[in-house]
Amino acid sequence: MTPISLRSLLVWLMFFSSIYFSCNPIDKSEIIAVYPGMHLERDKENLLRDFYSQDQKAVSQWKEYVFEDLELLKEIMPLDEKYTLWTQDTIVLPRADSVLELLKNAQYYGLQPAWYHYQDLKRQRLLLDDSVYKYDPIQWSKFEVLLSNAFTGFAQDIKYGKMKSDSIDLRENRKFDDNILLKILTNVRSNQSISSIIQQQEPRHEGYHQIKKLLFAFVPQMDQKKFTTVVFPWQDSLLFLKQLHKRLSEEGFLDSSILHTDSVKMSQSIKKAQLFYGLHKDGKAGKLMIAALNSWKQARYARMAINLDRYRVMPDSLPESFILVNIPSYSLEARYRDSLVFRSKVIVGKPRTRSPLLNSVFTNIVVYPQWNVPESIIFKEIIPKMQSDPHYLRKQNMVVLDKRDSIIDPATIHWAKANKKNFRYRIRQGEGLDNSLGIIKFNFSNPFSVYLHDTNARSLFQLEERSLSHGCIRVENWKQMANYLAAPSINPVDDPVIMRLLKAEKKANKNLGFKTYLYIRYFTLFDAGEGLKWYPDIYGEDNQLIDSYLY
Repeated sequence: MTPISLRSLLVWLMFFSSIYFSCNPIDKSEIIAVYPGMHLERDKENLLRDFYSQDQKAVSQWKEYVFEDLELLKEIMPLDEKYTLWTQDTIVLPRADSVLELLKNAQYYGLQPAWYHYQDLKRQRLLLDDSVYKYDPIQWSKFEVLLSNAFTGFAQDIKYGKMKSDSIDLRENRKFDDNILLKILTNVRSNQSISSIIQQQEPRHEGYHQIKKLLFAFVPQMDQKKFTTVVFPWQDSLLFLKQLHKRLSEEGFLDSSILHTDSVKMSQSIKKAQLFYGLHKDGKAGKLMIAALNSWKQARYARMAINLDRYRVMPDSLPESFILVNIPSYSLEARYRDSLVFRSKVIVGKPRTRSPLLNSVFTNIVVYPQWNVPESIIFKEIIPKMQSDPHYLRKQNMVVLDKRDSIIDPATIHWAKANKKNFRYRIRQGEGLDNSLGIIKFNFSNPFSVYLHDTNARSLFQLEERSLSHGCIRVENWKQMANYLAAPSINPVDDPVIMRLLKAEKKANKNLGFKTYLYIRYFTLFDAGEGLKWYPDIYGEDNQLIDSYLY
């Protein structure tokens, strides 16, 4: 038999096929095109629906990740039109890459990429371009969840900050509610730019944007600017002194023309550095001091981030009239309808007797006040002074009072044996020019028994370091403050009642008819009228937080 050629065989097959199909027509609706990933979008939606509707632990493929604040996202996602937000079929949408770029540059906002799954997202993004995983709905749904959690977490931290809530937090809730979060996700889906969505969450305070501008300039040079490393512990004492001298000069704590052998000047500059870094001020270059100098890049970055967050915990808008006291800059500013009315130097509490951070409202003004000496001062200062000088109370215009407010003769008290257990008296300083409170006191509601006031030691306002009080805050421009509180305005004038009471030189009280708020805060990077400047971490508040803003 003659072999059949391949061409002849194909012809015969086509012929019989045409006869068969002409006699047996096929319903085209039964034809299903099969290709890789044809149900990818549907499978992604199903996986995401399962994840958002179940407890995180119930879905095994998510066990490798730790999610924060995911519950609200689980509530919101089902309300949106669909679960997928960042991808479509086998395409990663441009907005997803915009978010990845934002997270990569989180440090420009005082945040860390690691807080938002950045490395996991980066790896997951690469997987989606791999032909092995390109049609794997599990990998795509992982990317969706990780990115949604990261983006909403980042936006929430931009708005409310990372600081733990405390007594001065003016926000009732520092997490997104469902309305805010749904609006953000809707804006994402409508292709609003990621940068504009983030900008909408940022504080409007001028100080925040001053610090952010400084941070944007600082971050690129963090690994470029070179400073002297001080080797510690040292083996060569002379080399150590030279390195320390140069490093202190680089940081501006020491004039470079001063010799490294000048032990007095070196000690003074070390004290300046210790005050700046919130360390114990002993003038000695110990382990903590050298560590602070050597880690300046990380510490400086972290302190910028911390101060950004201090603005984030403030409300979006402040009241019509308020006074802000900033402890590190030893300054006070009064504002009315967003305009500066006046500034003043202040004296604040010592590190051991700190002025408290608080929010309050001024209640009244006391002219020629008396001073009820706090117990802590009685036992730490007055009793020891009475033991060495029996006439101390008389010299200070002070009297001893019993529980009935009757005056007791100091000579009848055995001061040598007076202590917390047996001293049952109060001590009061009478009104007058020699009163420690000066001639005016500003009261406001607070649980710390502190107030703002004048002082009989006004020369202390000329000092550069003014953490000198027992907790109350002394105000240099007390007259401007009195007139402002009496009738807040952009140009307050002398209040006739206060002027009359001052002229009488007797104790008197004036209740305030206008509501003026008081905020006592702790910004170590602040514009107190001389541009944005660094101020000493006098209470060590920054020092306690630095690590939490670096890792």
